[in-house]
Amino acid sequence: MKRRKRARDDVSSMTLACAVACGVAIVACAAATPATASSTTRVFTPTDALDRPAVDDADAVRRAFARDFTLGVGTSAYQVEGAEGGRAPSVWDAFARAKVGSARASEYARGIDFYRRYVDDIDMVASSGAKEFKMSLSWARLMREDGSVNEEGFEYYKDVVREVLARDVTPRVALFHWDAPTWLCKGNDAVTCDGAWLDKDVIVGHFERYADAVFSRLGDAVKIWTTIEDPLTLASLGYGAGVHAPGRRSVKEKMLAAHNMLIAHARVAKLYKEKYKRQRGQISIDLKAGDAEALAWFARPLVYGDYPDRMRAELGDVLPSFSEDEKAALTQSMDFFALNVGSKLKPFQLREALKSVQARYGDKEIFVTDDGVLDQGQAMDACLNDQARIEHIDGSLDALREAKDKGVNVAGYFYRAMFDDVDWVEGVSARRGLVYIDHKDNLRRYPKLSLEHYASYMRGEMVKPNLGAAIRRQSSSTADAFFVSLGDKRSGETLALRGFITAISAVFVTAVLLRSAPVVIHDDDAQRERQSLII
Repeated sequence: MKRRKRARDDVSSMTLACAVACGVAIVACAAATPATASSTTRVFTPTDALDRPAVDDADAVRRAFARDFTLGVGTSAYQVEGAEGGRAPSVWDAFARAKVGSARASEYARGIDFYRRYVDDIDMVASSGAKEFKMSLSWARLMREDGSVNEEGFEYYKDVVREVLARDVTPRVALFHWDAPTWLCKGNDAVTCDGAWLDKDVIVGHFERYADAVFSRLGDAVKIWTTIEDPLTLASLGYGAGVHAPGRRSVKEKMLAAHNMLIAHARVAKLYKEKYKRQRGQISIDLKAGDAEALAWFARPLVYGDYPDRMRAELGDVLPSFSEDEKAALTQSMDFFALNVGSKLKPFQLREALKSVQARYGDKEIFVTDDGVLDQGQAMDACLNDQARIEHIDGSLDALREAKDKGVNVAGYFYRAMFDDVDWVEGVSARRGLVYIDHKDNLRRYPKLSLEHYASYMRGEMVKPNLGAAIRRQSSSTADAFFVSLGDKRSGETLALRGFITAISAVFVTAVLLRSAPVVIHDDDAQRERQSLII
């Protein structure tokens, strides 16, 4: 009887060993298999994605960033809001219809429906830990050609700002991000758009009246302003190369448009500092920082009152001149440096650019107000598991830390865009956001892995990366979770693996049951057992 029990134990031991070995092999296989999303993707809330316990020593790094830098995210009105709510046509609407096609124009008109979903979207911003939310206003939504105000548009932005402030996030607002109303074009001809930024006598006055209306209605709530977003790109691509709205191609017009934007900025900054001094806010202009000479085109007048001598020598009369009053206004118009660095600067280039800005233009606080990575043509799974974006954010923030350690007065960083928006040229096919927008499924939002990662900096704690927050379906068992990682394997292979695991599980359970039965072992058997362990 005891011998039979011993034999049974031998069988159960071998069975258990086999089961354990197979289990180890399966785990190893699963670990080696890259995870991809299943066809049934779970919608995760910001809390699902971000509320995780802090882990390891990376917490100290995250706390340092949250303490030493203002970290936030940004959007652009035209790229996210859509045309709802009575927004008047802009030059980008006309440019899309004439130069890009009706499909792209429809994408611009739709945006990502931030106009109606702003409450939930701001919830997501706040849950990420952002200290500030950078947004722009739509000029075409707020002002009419006769100078009258569209109060409905202002009520919308008041609501947006209230929602931001209610979540302890600071709004940082740009007055203009390229979407000029078509009525600024002579004869309302937005296809050719003669006028607008080419007509100083018209555009500067309109821009000042627009800013006055904004400050009077939003200035008690908003304390950080920029006037114009990246005037260099608008001048170069919109008036020089003709590949952005309004689609004009002229070196002289490029220089004139940039000149008038600088004057308009200075006038609005002067208005804000004098008429709205009681609001105790700050104002500046967002400048492109990719190239030192291109930056000097705008930064030199803003700091020293005029263009670089080299530009004047090379361009002659093509480069307009400032009056003495305009020079004085320019040098008093910038409370901080707001730099748009795009995605082309490598970390060491960003670090050196920040050092150069301080060395050339003084010790004003520097904010990197626009940084991002653009993806094109990727499947949803790849977009959600956006390792390149994570590496870019890490590199940019490392560059900020290194620059600060070298004495540069860099104070903040903003990733744009928070959401996959409608790219100015590529439309919805180009994605730069931390949140995936599914244009095939009612614009549903899916946090990307990069949002989890960047949130760890913004919140000041190391949020443990977990692909599940972005792309794993909600599984009812560990085995289901494993099968998600099989991706696009053939169904036959998947069924075979399911059967194999089921069989192994049955053997394992049998072995455990057998082991749980009482077993009697002879003393000589125990002796042989001990001897077998000695090699």
